[in-house]
Amino acid sequence: LLLARDLGCTSEDPDTVLDFLMSVPAMDLVKSQNNEELRTEKERVQRISIIFSPCVEKYGNAPFLTDYPRKLMERGEFAKVPVIIGLTDKEGMLVLAIKQPHFDLVS
Repeated sequence: LLLARDLGCTSEDPDTVLDFLMSVPAMDLVKSQNNEELRTEKERVQRISIIFSPCVEKYGNAPFLTDYPRKLMERGEFAKVPVIIGLTDKEGMLVLAIKQPHFDLVS
């Protein structure tokens, strides 16, 4: 809801919020996620730059993710299937584009 509100949605109805977010240009979503006000104090301290992350759902009829991914992997509680991992030659360009005004701080 914080992201939707930051982008101008005033509803709290899940279907309305979903429709709103689906209508927002992707770059607006990317820019809005950099709004420091959308982060918790812990996220600010840890300098987490992406607000979209797994959400643990311990309770309910059919929880999708019952613990943090790292803990599940450490315990071997995941589907053991073949995985192909790769990258593209422009993989980091999105981060660079977002942080570009501050690029002089890291070079």
